[in-house]
Amino acid sequence: MALFSPISQIKILVPQRRKELLSRPRLLGLLDDLLDFKLIIIAAPAGYGKTSLMIDYATSYDWPVAWLALDPLDQNPTRFLTYFISAIQQCFPEFGAKSTAALKSQREEQLNIDYIVTTITNDIYENITEHFILVLDDYHLVNQGKEIDEFLSNFLQKVSENFHLVVTSRTLLTLPDLPLLVARSQVGGLSLEELVFQPEEIRKLFEKNNNTEISYADAEMYAQQSEGWITGLLLTTQMNTKGIGDHTKVSRTSGIGLYEYLAQQVLDQQSSEIQNFLLWTSLLEEFNPEMCKRIIEPAVGIKQNWHELMENIIFNNLFVVRIGEEGFWLRYHHLFRDFLQHRMESLYPEAARAILIKLAEYNVDAQDWERVFVIYSKLGDIDSIITLLEERASSFVAKGRIKQLSAWFSYIPEDRIQGNPRLLSLKATIEVNKGNLPQGLELLNAAIELQQQVETDNVQIAENFVRRSTTLRLLGKYQDSLSDAQHALDLCKNIKGKIPTRAEAMRAIGTTYYQQGMLSDALTWVTKSLDSYQEMELDEDSARIMIDLGAIQETLGLFDDAEKTYTQSLQLWNKKGDSIWQSNLYNNLGVLQHAKGDFENSFLNIERAMNYATIRGNHREEGYDLASIGDLYKDLDANEEAMDAYSQAMEIAQNIEDQYLVLYLRLAETRIKTLQGQLKQATTLLDMAYNQAKKSGSQLESEQCKVEKAILKYYYGDLTGALDLLRESQEYFTSSGQSVILFTIEMYLVLVLLKHKHINEAKEVLNRLVKQLSSTSTNTQLLAICFEVRNDLKSFSGLADISKQIDFLMELNFAYQKKIQNVRRRIRKHASVVPFAAPKLIIRGFGKTEVYQNNRLITTSDWMTQTSRDLFFLFLSNPEGMTKEEVGVILWPDSSTEELKRRFKNAIYRMRRAIGSNAVVFHDNYYRFNNSLDFEYDVLSFEQNIAQAEKENDADRKIKLYEAAVELYKGPFLADVDATWFSAERQRYFDIYLESLRKLYDIYLSINSLEKALEISRLIIKNEPFNEEAYRNAMGIYHEFGNTAAIIRLFEQCKQQLSREYGLEPSEETIHYFNSLIQPSR
Repeated sequence: MALFSPISQIKILVPQRRKELLSRPRLLGLLDDLLDFKLIIIAAPAGYGKTSLMIDYATSYDWPVAWLALDPLDQNPTRFLTYFISAIQQCFPEFGAKSTAALKSQREEQLNIDYIVTTITNDIYENITEHFILVLDDYHLVNQGKEIDEFLSNFLQKVSENFHLVVTSRTLLTLPDLPLLVARSQVGGLSLEELVFQPEEIRKLFEKNNNTEISYADAEMYAQQSEGWITGLLLTTQMNTKGIGDHTKVSRTSGIGLYEYLAQQVLDQQSSEIQNFLLWTSLLEEFNPEMCKRIIEPAVGIKQNWHELMENIIFNNLFVVRIGEEGFWLRYHHLFRDFLQHRMESLYPEAARAILIKLAEYNVDAQDWERVFVIYSKLGDIDSIITLLEERASSFVAKGRIKQLSAWFSYIPEDRIQGNPRLLSLKATIEVNKGNLPQGLELLNAAIELQQQVETDNVQIAENFVRRSTTLRLLGKYQDSLSDAQHALDLCKNIKGKIPTRAEAMRAIGTTYYQQGMLSDALTWVTKSLDSYQEMELDEDSARIMIDLGAIQETLGLFDDAEKTYTQSLQLWNKKGDSIWQSNLYNNLGVLQHAKGDFENSFLNIERAMNYATIRGNHREEGYDLASIGDLYKDLDANEEAMDAYSQAMEIAQNIEDQYLVLYLRLAETRIKTLQGQLKQATTLLDMAYNQAKKSGSQLESEQCKVEKAILKYYYGDLTGALDLLRESQEYFTSSGQSVILFTIEMYLVLVLLKHKHINEAKEVLNRLVKQLSSTSTNTQLLAICFEVRNDLKSFSGLADISKQIDFLMELNFAYQKKIQNVRRRIRKHASVVPFAAPKLIIRGFGKTEVYQNNRLITTSDWMTQTSRDLFFLFLSNPEGMTKEEVGVILWPDSSTEELKRRFKNAIYRMRRAIGSNAVVFHDNYYRFNNSLDFEYDVLSFEQNIAQAEKENDADRKIKLYEAAVELYKGPFLADVDATWFSAERQRYFDIYLESLRKLYDIYLSINSLEKALEISRLIIKNEPFNEEAYRNAMGIYHEFGNTAAIIRLFEQCKQQLSREYGLEPSEETIHYFNSLIQPSR
């Protein structure tokens, strides 16, 4: 047969790289990693940059790349194989003669696929000696050809490992042996999830193609709107900030409309049945077969096999995404859905309206009110929107869905709102929640006036008085607020039964008292409100009131009660699944636990809060959660991680223009920069905070800035300036009752007074601080403040007049440091929102000796010599330090002075080259391991756990510490090191390990935990197979279990071990004990 001739060179050449093509290093790296596989599948719908990615790779990397651009004519197997061979031959001219001859020898209607596969694979093996890639671009155009699928499936199993096939396709592959190839780990790939554009890539796209810089926030918006679809982005690059979906601009800027592209490249390629299905279902947003049956069938009067149609669009990759884990639910890509809806509404408006009406009915049944509103809006049904708001808006207010309500109100004509007191009241609530208090009050006044004219329902009137009470409280008009709340109670007085409005009026009175600082009255009224809601079994309202109650309890210093209240509220919200209040509460609970020193639970709850806020898209709550994480990390002396959290929170705060949070974060960052000695940066941050505080006119914020300025002056050495500011701040915060800030002021005041030699005044303040810290209910944040000035305090420890107080503070600091080191180690394992970095240095001395640096094992070749590694562990084992001469006595005892100098110099150079130059420090003629590094050493952890266990009085805690130590012992200390100096240490650790096992055995036996005691006895026997006491202990436990056979086996094992090792029999004590256990009792 004749090959197709001539060959189109355009099809087998790597396409020329266009100037607008954006290189994507993220994907190039992923693709480069995938080229260990024989088959790499890049599957995604049209326009996701599959071809561009391969062009980018071919022109950016040194790999030889053969290319075949497929078209529908290539479904002919002979044509496909002709181009397949020619594409490889284009890259490797030596290849192809035998393959071409084999293909020519075949008749087109009787192709011997196996013969052709064998010939081509042999041709590759004989003529191509390097790894290379063949790209089959647009494989979906030939995906219906079974012979082509069969060829590729067979070919991939026989071809040599230097061949790598990259297939780009809009549809999934149907190779017969694909599961087998996957099972053999020969298949990798990229899908839509990887190909979508990320915000940073979008920023680069705008810069490259439009010479336009856009913010990261705008890039995120475009990413969300386009779902990262590259063609949509390219077609809309020139648009303005109105959004990515304006297809009229697309036509002007790109020469082709987005919708025209989708029509030509996607929709028009489908059968009429699939076209109709796509158009109908686009109106449903997301759908399953049952939904299609309930909505589309009655709307258009046509029955279909909906499940089969859905399977069809999935197979053909028609911009569809499977959603959910249960059932068969689909949705379309955002832009494709908009295109389909636009086409449906333009061509078939009556059918579209019929489907939407049925869809609204469906969502009313499902109580999916947001979807119902969207449909009513599309239909222009204002009356239905008003009814929906009157019936459902209150629940949205309670759930904090203010933006949603505000958007809904924008659809209602103003005259309809002004004539409806319920709508006026709801609009007022929206304004109040948005922070527009005067406007909200004006609307409530109008609503109440209108309502009193037309409304006879006292409950409805009372609701508005409660809302106005809340507004007045926020405006600081406390007496007016109390008056309105009381009036609401009076209106409800003669109403029989239990009504939520009465309980809400009680809450309004309580929260107003709280704002005035009348905590006892606040507690009384809020408790009444909670009791009322609980009697009505209104769980959501009860959970909401518990937030107020917890805040009051926390202010009163009733930490345990507040924690209990928050926990109860959380349990109710968890049951309801409301993530808005869950986020708020988890953060409140976490902050409370932080203050109590329960760092781990605080951390877990704040992370939970962050997760819930993220789920709900509540960016404000995310910002506050991140700030709480930063505060926690700061108090754990993890300043870099704290700054990371503050930085993320700052980005959110500035985006949402939350000036209170911005100021809070600037002051927090100022403190950290000050403590780190970065005083210029701290000054810049503080200046910004001061300017912001001046603009706000808040005295509290200005005073907070003044405190940080005083601390900054202290570290600059301006003691007089610091003293003046601290005295001013002390006066203000003493009257305000803010104990943490006041403690900070007085702690730094002590330091300044001591440096000024004002010992008596310093002592007076110091005594007050010591008394406060001696309280059993001390706020942990006070300990953190004490800890942050530990070095300054230590410098005054020699002053006789205050030595006791300083010693007390240093003891607290020592205990606090130990606590936070352990907490950091435990939190490190779980941190996800703002991760703790893994220890930079991980050292394993028990069992197999290993050292990891930045998670990479330091190999023998890295150490270069065994001596350099031995030197490192020698320093580790002598934390007090060693001189060069002391090292020489151990490692090179026979060396001369000159030899020692040379050997030591080489060994320490190699060691530092392997482990880092700062791993061992030199000071005062001593070389020491730098224990200020971020490291983890199993031997050190082993010793620390043992030491803590020895001091621990709590049995459970003691057990856990011993168990942790035993778990760390994976084998002898430095088992693969032969140097004699290690032998004594090796034996010492082994003895400690055995002694720990014996103590664990005694504890388990004392609490009658026999199975664990037996496990420990067997572990002792494993390590000391001649330890007769361990055998006797184990036999005794087996006796308790009634297992005589196990006793006999154990005794025989003991006899064999003693005979093998020493040629001895068991002792008389062991023999007598054994006999007493196996003899039947008389």
